[in-house]
Amino acid sequence: LGWSAVYYVIYRRAAWLRRLSADAYGPFVIGAVYGPLVWIMMNRVIVPLTRAPTMPFNTWQWPVMSLGHMVFVGLPIALIVREGRAG
Repeated sequence: LGWSAVYYVIYRRAAWLRRLSADAYGPFVIGAVYGPLVWIMMNRVIVPLTRAPTMPFNTWQWPVMSLGHMVFVGLPIALIVREGRAG
């Protein structure tokens, strides 16, 4: 929910992001960038701040987690905000 709120605030303030989102393939581009960014920030910044045990970074994680976050995190956030269902 927090990452959706972050994206929404950026979306409302950035005209270039609204223009990109209005394009037919824009949400896919946004999802391809925003999803992995969320994973990197969570894995490298947020989780270590909680002092929770972290998993070691393995080379196989990057493509798997990036693709998963593109499809299941970034794309839904971009589509929901674009359609105006967020507010």
